Amino acid sequence: MKALVIGATGVAGSSAIQALRQHFGDTVNITGLWYASKEKTVDIEGVDSALFGDIANPECVQNIIADSGSDYDWCFFATALGDVGFPIDEANQDFEEKKKE
Repeated sequence: MKALVIGATGVAGSSAIQALRQHFGDTVNITGLWYASKEKTVDIEGVDSALFGDIANPECVQNIIADSGSDYDWCFFATALGDVGFPIDEANQDFEEKKKE
């Protein structure tokens, strides 16, 4: 069984990974995708493969396919820009400004 979690470092994505592990244990292979203003090394607990990229970029999709294939039993899509609790228009604006740095 395979799962793709887009937004794996966020609150919802992390919860999805925990739920998949709790329900399926080691029988599920989880690929976690994360994206931020700058790439850095991150440890995503519970995933078998962690990838960095903007899911809106076709190259990112090709990287996922190259790493983990194109067939998944589960896909959890929980992208967010900015910190939890901020209005999306403010978070998005802040995120775009940080990308320019």
